[in-house]
Amino acid sequence: MLNMEERVSVKQVILYVNEDAHLPESISEWSPEDVEIILSVGYAALNRAKYCVGTTNHLSFLRDMETELAKKYNEELESSRLKVEKAEKEAEIQKERVRIIKEEEEEQIQRRLKQSKDVFDSMLDSYRKEREDMHKRITQLETENRRSAQDSEQKAQQHAMSLVSRELETMRKMLQEKDKQIDSHKELFERSMSKVDALTQKRDVASIGKIGEGQFRSLAVNTFRDFEGFQMKDVHSIGGLGDFHMQFKEMTILVDSKLYTNKVNSTSRDKIRRDLLNNEHIQFAWLVSMDTHIDRFDKAPFMFEWVNTQKCICYINNLRGQEEPGELLRSAWYCCKALLHMMTTESNEKGELNVLKEREMKMRDILSRLVKSNRERDTIMSQMRQNFERTDEYVRDLLNAETNTIAHDYYRLVVEWWNRNLEESSVGVLIPIKSTIVWTQFKRDMGENLGDMDANAFKDILCGFLGDDKVTKPKAKGGALELRGYKWREGIRL
Repeated sequence: MLNMEERVSVKQVILYVNEDAHLPESISEWSPEDVEIILSVGYAALNRAKYCVGTTNHLSFLRDMETELAKKYNEELESSRLKVEKAEKEAEIQKERVRIIKEEEEEQIQRRLKQSKDVFDSMLDSYRKEREDMHKRITQLETENRRSAQDSEQKAQQHAMSLVSRELETMRKMLQEKDKQIDSHKELFERSMSKVDALTQKRDVASIGKIGEGQFRSLAVNTFRDFEGFQMKDVHSIGGLGDFHMQFKEMTILVDSKLYTNKVNSTSRDKIRRDLLNNEHIQFAWLVSMDTHIDRFDKAPFMFEWVNTQKCICYINNLRGQEEPGELLRSAWYCCKALLHMMTTESNEKGELNVLKEREMKMRDILSRLVKSNRERDTIMSQMRQNFERTDEYVRDLLNAETNTIAHDYYRLVVEWWNRNLEESSVGVLIPIKSTIVWTQFKRDMGENLGDMDANAFKDILCGFLGDDKVTKPKAKGGALELRGYKWREGIRL
């Protein structure tokens, strides 16, 4: 505890400090350095104040303490200023160092880019010069090869024409001598083939006929299943009755179905006409073509033909090709029903109907005679055409035999030369070889052994044994081939 004198001394110190010192109004205005100095100085002042509180010379003590505090504060302030100046100098030095390094790197990059550009420009100039030289050389070689090929082709054509003329004369004589033998052999062959075709056709027609009958049966049963009194009888195994008899309450229809790849001819029409006449109790017959049309009656999906005043045939074309085959059969049935009603009407109507039927019968007879005449004319023309084709075939066979012999010898000669002079290679990128260059070298090596071979025959042989993957054909006729994946063997001088 302080005594009264000590309390008076402390109050005097505080009053002195408040009178002479300028303290900040708020602690938030103090800097960290000021706080550190104030704490250290305040601690020292507190100790000194405790020690000297009992002395009488308070003013001198306060002045000494103020002087000491000011000195220490100035020293600290000078030290901080020196540190700041040193840090600013180091920052400027570092900034200058970074700028210098950056400039050196940019100069080095520009120097390297310039070197690379110079090298690339020199390589590009060299490539252009080589390309121009190669193009000039190729143009020169192609011109020389074209001239030599034209000369060779002219000579080869003249020689070939003479050979062909001699061969044709010899062939004509041989043909004249062998005509009799060929005619006799042909006659024997045709008789044998006709017998084989008859046996084969019977078997094929029978199997195809069963398929067509099955298709029509399923379609007819599905279409007429609700018609009154409908029954369908399979009578194809009985001669003269057709394939089916469709029985209805109003009438019975004889049906013959055909599954042909060509038109149904007059033979089938004549057969169903005979079958209808043989069945006196049936007034209508249907000739149904499942996939094709019926000759002379193909102008509509179905057409009618009167056999006599009481019997009529309905021709149904391409039944399975119709959009609604069932509806087509229904329409044909209703038309037959209407015609049956006309047959059973009064006598006046019968008379008119008979007149129409007689007129149709006359027209049919006239058309039948015209068809027969046209058939005979076609037969004669067909025989003449066959004779011309047979003569041309004999000439072609003789020419092909000679041509194959020549081509075989040439083929062997070209293949052997090719294997000696060129080899296949897959190393690097090879420039395709023009066939004109190969042909020039081949012709030079063969000399007199070249024979009658020309440039076109040589190119055909190359295409034959090299294959399409090694040969690029030209767009223009007579152009040069490009041969890929091959190179000249070492030691071959062009």
